Amino acid sequence: MPARVQGRQPRFAQPQRRGGSGARRRRSAPRGRGSAPPHEPSHVWFVDPEARTLEILEKDERGYRVFEVFSGDAKVRAVPFDAIELELWAR
Repeated sequence: MPARVQGRQPRFAQPQRRGGSGARRRRSAPRGRGSAPPHEPSHVWFVDPEARTLEILEKDERGYRVFEVFSGDAKVRAVPFDAIELELWAR
């Protein structure tokens, strides 16, 4: 256990308060920014090294859907990085 500083426990070791009138409420957004929704990426990549696949999901109005799937030693120009050609599983 770390040494006490001026008779108090270090900040990381202090127990957290739960409930009650003195408990702090978590904020969903920083002050001054209103209640902006959290950022959601437009594309998500799932890489499976065992199957040697790259699966790309794209966000639409209903959620994420499969956009493209690549496998093997393919050369890929995949969104949102389609300006760069990637060689899957190149060594």
